[in-house]
Amino acid sequence: MTPGDVTQATLNDVSRRRVLGGVAGVAGLAAMAQYPVGPAEAAPRLRGSGYPFALGVASGDPTEDSVVLWTRLNADITAADGGMPRRRLPVVWEMSRESGFGRVVRRGFVWALPQLGHAVHVDVRGLEPDAEYYYRFRYRDDASTVGRTRTAPPVGRTGGRLDFAFASCQSWGSGYYSALGRMAEEDLDLVLHLGDYVYEGGIPADGGFRKTPVPSAFREAPRDLDRWRLQYALYKSDPDLQRAHARFPWVVTWDDHEVQNDYANTESQYEGDISALRTAAYQAWYEHQPVRQPARPGPTARRSTAGCTGVSSPSSMSSTAVSTAPCRPAAGARPTPAPGATTPPSPCWGPNRRSGWTTACASRVRSGI
Repeated sequence: MTPGDVTQATLNDVSRRRVLGGVAGVAGLAAMAQYPVGPAEAAPRLRGSGYPFALGVASGDPTEDSVVLWTRLNADITAADGGMPRRRLPVVWEMSRESGFGRVVRRGFVWALPQLGHAVHVDVRGLEPDAEYYYRFRYRDDASTVGRTRTAPPVGRTGGRLDFAFASCQSWGSGYYSALGRMAEEDLDLVLHLGDYVYEGGIPADGGFRKTPVPSAFREAPRDLDRWRLQYALYKSDPDLQRAHARFPWVVTWDDHEVQNDYANTESQYEGDISALRTAAYQAWYEHQPVRQPARPGPTARRSTAGCTGVSSPSSMSSTAVSTAPCRPAAGARPTPAPGATTPPSPCWGPNRRSGWTTACASRVRSGI
């Protein structure tokens, strides 16, 4: 081994330990968020009069007896701290079998930590299999949107039907999320997001094809955690994306644009080592997705088998292929369906009922998180 080889091996080891340290840190913070909330812990008033649930709600990673509920306290999407005080904040969560919450079946408190951008991940256990639930969050006198979720069928069940949709590649500056808006009108059991949830570039002053003014803080590409939080907050503010998240549980993974185009491990084709960039990007991804506490990398890392168990054959499946490449509006106008139309005037929605779900399921399990 040459001195150059030794130097490169040392640098690779340092990069790997830096990334693993970041993952371990996020895991520790996520565990801290689950500590019981003391009854005397006050929920301070927020700056101004902002609504703390501006990023909506989501659920994900369903199993036969559990699901993850998500929100992130944010009253100002143009501020890296979301307009939140630099302290832990108590958040109430509730679940019911009824959309009107006539009978609450689960209720609890969880800490929203500033170290995690005041994101909340609640892993609710002991639920009924293959059952529909509704959920919501509260902070002080404000209540979130009501979300709808569903647990997976019990292990070993044969037959039945599972309706779900694929989604991916949603560059905010490239147009509106018409496909996700249409998806929210469907009656689905699950959404699989296959990556490129956000893109790593800066946002033009005019919002690109959206022609929506964007503050100067978004102009530069994300390089640190604060800027990544702004990127996700902008994406999460989209009403169609919020509706799709609130309607169904999601199973998500990342591709490359959540960090940088075509990056490989900690290496970039543009700038060499990107360990720090990747660590910040991965934490921001976790903070904004309905996933369980991060596991240490390795053969025991978390695998999501939501819906994969208990299904006897692909013939019992129904999937909807959705191109979420954003729709570009003509002359600055957002496309809307004509009265009585059965399909929207947009090329971005292409329902294709087919029995190809098993391949997607297997791919999801292999990729893990």
